[in-house]
Amino acid sequence: MTTANDVRARAFADHATDGEVALELDRVYDTGNSPWGVPAYRFHILYGGERAGTVSLRIGRSELVLRYAGQVGFGVDPRFRGRALAERAVRLILPLAATHGLSPLWITCNPANLASRRVLERLGAEYVETVSLPADYDTYAEGEREKCRFRLEH
Repeated sequence: MTTANDVRARAFADHATDGEVALELDRVYDTGNSPWGVPAYRFHILYGGERAGTVSLRIGRSELVLRYAGQVGFGVDPRFRGRALAERAVRLILPLAATHGLSPLWITCNPANLASRRVLERLGAEYVETVSLPADYDTYAEGEREKCRFRLEH
């Protein structure tokens, strides 16, 4: 079944490019099948026509999303790193976030992930705090204990 969010995301993805980096819709999650418990979009980051990573936009304001997971998530495959692709992909999804009334955006990262912190700084996100993860958070079992929270006004 096609939802309004599916239509919105597909229309958005048709125009999400900066001339060199583009986004391709990979998946639309509804609340029931979302790992974050809120609707979400996941896009492939395309660079030179190749899949170079992913960027996600989580459409919600639950405690899980705002404090721990963040409303935006990104990852760039190792061979494509060093090209500011995550920063460019986040900039490309800002108009979609705005259509959902998501401003400011809350983005989190592991305190030791210096590359993600640099991406957030280049985006102009403001560091707000570092929070302890609850024991039932999915990455706690993998040894992760904290998240840095950033606020991005757009």
